[in-house]
Amino acid sequence: MESPLSTFNLTLFQNERAKKIVPAGANLFETGDPGVYMFVLISGEARIIVNDIAVETAFPGAVIGEMAIIDGEPRSADVRCITDCIFAQIDRPRFEFLIRQHPDFALEVMKIMSERLRSTNKLL
Repeated sequence: MESPLSTFNLTLFQNERAKKIVPAGANLFETGDPGVYMFVLISGEARIIVNDIAVETAFPGAVIGEMAIIDGEPRSADVRCITDCIFAQIDRPRFEFLIRQHPDFALEVMKIMSERLRSTNKLL
């Protein structure tokens, strides 16, 4: 289920120093939490939940939490780990550096946000 874009993310973030390990059944974050970090799923599987509705299953290479890192607003979803997960943890300065150094990554983040909005609109 890996796309070329998720392979790009895995390559870009595999050696990221800041990592967060979350066990199966635990949440990476919850709706309303501060959006200090964006995450890239390195290994495992996680579910994105909005208003108690599972809207997406994330696989390695998935970008998660991009909205909050961009606009500084609280989290708009819960992310629950289905399996043990390892995430690359990206703060705002690192995010801005990545966008400058890897313009394809910036385009990917915009594409992800657009796809998620369209998908959520269909559920409404």
